[in-house]
Amino acid sequence: MFNINDPFYQDLCTPYKTENNTDMPLSARKDYIYNNKDSQCQSNCQFSSYLLNSLYINCSCNIEQKEEKGEKETKKFSGKTLY
Repeated sequence: MFNINDPFYQDLCTPYKTENNTDMPLSARKDYIYNNKDSQCQSNCQFSSYLLNSLYINCSCNIEQKEEKGEKETKKFSGKTLY
């Protein structure tokens, strides 16, 4: 499903039935399945697997941590300051 070089997207003879039991042309497969924005990972993530039971995709993401400059002031609370 996520490999554009798969016969599903390249071979006219690969069958596919829609919910209405009709065939789907290769161009429509690419447009409606492969290029579907709902089944893609975020820009900083890559597809890692498809979870068949839940119909979710699993993405691996690189998280960039920004280093904060300067010190944060830490406030201490006591019973008197909360009251």
